[in-house]
Amino acid sequence: MLKLPQSFGVIYLGEAFCTYISVSNTSSEPVTNIVIKAELQTDRQKVTLKDGTKTPLPSLGPGEREDFIVSHDVKEVGPHTLVCSTSYTAPDGEQKYVPQYFKFASHNPFSVRTKSRTVAAETGAPQVLMEACVENATKGTLFLEYVRFDAGTGLSATRVAPPTAVGQSAGRHRSPAGAAVSSYVAGLQLLDPGGAVNTLYRVQRLGPGTAEHAAAQVTIVGGNSTALGRLEIKWRGMLGDMGRLQTQQITAPVLLAKDVELVMTAVEKEVQAEVPFNITLAVRRSNDASSTVNSGQYTVVCGPSSAPGETLAEGAAREQRDGQGNVVVLSQTPDVVDLSEAAEASVQVTLLPLRTGVQHLPLLRLQDVQRHVTFDAVESTVMVHPCAS
Repeated sequence: MLKLPQSFGVIYLGEAFCTYISVSNTSSEPVTNIVIKAELQTDRQKVTLKDGTKTPLPSLGPGEREDFIVSHDVKEVGPHTLVCSTSYTAPDGEQKYVPQYFKFASHNPFSVRTKSRTVAAETGAPQVLMEACVENATKGTLFLEYVRFDAGTGLSATRVAPPTAVGQSAGRHRSPAGAAVSSYVAGLQLLDPGGAVNTLYRVQRLGPGTAEHAAAQVTIVGGNSTALGRLEIKWRGMLGDMGRLQTQQITAPVLLAKDVELVMTAVEKEVQAEVPFNITLAVRRSNDASSTVNSGQYTVVCGPSSAPGETLAEGAAREQRDGQGNVVVLSQTPDVVDLSEAAEASVQVTLLPLRTGVQHLPLLRLQDVQRHVTFDAVESTVMVHPCAS
C-alpha cells in the first residue's frame, strides 16, 4: 500500500514540490523483489523522481514499510499527476503491479505586468524604459528576496529607481521593535496578498568599445521586436520555503543601431495657441555607422510621404490641406544638413499651433537628399495653452 494525502494543498510555480512517500506491506505474508517508482506527469512532460528498477528491495515483511522523500521544482502551471507504483513478487511467485495516482494543480504565485516605451538617451541612441509590476497572487504573505531583470543578448539593463510598494503593506520590512534581526531577514520585502512592487529599468544596446559589443547580436522576435530579457523573482513563504521563477521573454520595438538618426533635443516650455514656437532637432551619425551611408546630405520632410524635392514647409502645407494635424510647420533652418565631415548637425523648426490642448506634432522624417530614402522619424506631442494676449 502506498500512503500519501489525497490533497497536497496549494502548490505554486517556482516552488519545490516535496512529498514524503511510505510504502508498507499490509498483508500477513512477506513479499520480495520490490521495485518502487515515482513519476510526475504534466501535459508536456514526464519526470522520474525515483526509479528502483536497478536496486529493488530484497523483501518487505508484514507490517514493514519503506519511506522516502521526493522533490521537484515546479516549472509548469496546471494539472500535475504524481504516479507512484510498486511491483513485487507475492509468496506464491506471482508478479504483481500496484499503481496509485495523486493529482494536484500548480498556480502562478505572481501576476506580472510590464510596460515599455522607446525613448532617446542623452547620446541620442534609442533605449527602452521598461516598467514591471509584480503582484502577489497567492492567499498568503510572501517574503520577496529580489526582483531582477536579466537583459537579453547584446543589451544592458540598469534599474532606474528603487521599487515602490503598493497594497496593504507591500514593501514594508516588519520586525518586532528591539528584536535582533539578521541583515538578510531585514532585507526581505513583505508582500501581502494583492500587494505589488514596481521596478523600472533602462535597457539599451551595448555601446561600441565594450568587450561584449563585437560579438553581441540583439535577438529579434517576429521580425519587429527586440527580446529585452527576462524578470527573475525570488521569494520565501511563511515557513521559509524558497521559490524562484523567470518570466517569458519581454519584448519591445527593435533597438537597432541606426546609421543616421533624428532626435528632438529641445522644445519651448510654454507653447501658446496661434503663437509660433521652435523645436530643435539633432541629426546624428552613428559612431559605428555602416558603409551603406553614401550621401552626407540630409533634409527634414513632413508627413508619412513626400514628393522629391519637397521642402518641409511645402509638405506641412499639403498635410494641412488634407486636414491632418492642428500644428503647422512654418519653416526650418537650415534646409539641408551635411554630415560628410561633422558627426552631428542641428535643425531648428518653427511651428504654429492652431488649437489648445494636447496636440500631435507633424511627423518629421529625416531623408537622404540624393536618394530620397528615409533614415529616421520623430513623433511627439505638446501641451498648447490659450494665448495670453
